[in-house]
Amino acid sequence: MWGGVNILCLWDNKTTSIDLRGQNIGSEGGKIIGEALKINTSIKEINLEGNNLGDEGGGAIGEALKINTSIKKINLKGNNLGYEAFKAI
Repeated sequence: MWGGVNILCLWDNKTTSIDLRGQNIGSEGGKIIGEALKINTSIKEINLEGNNLGDEGGGAIGEALKINTSIKKINLKGNNLGYEAFKAI
């Protein structure tokens, strides 16, 4: 759980939108989210604004987006993403 948000919904193929903004998820959390997004086909929108994902977490999410074609909108503002993360995304 991050800030009271149950992340198990990332593995639930019924959830279509998730807002994890400002939960200070960090790079390790970004990796977990990346793995979940590789298999979740229901999420269309995800807000990850202000979570300090860094290059590792952002890169993991970028790799997931290469596999997951259901996500249509993602907010990664305020995550200290550098060149490596942007390259992956």
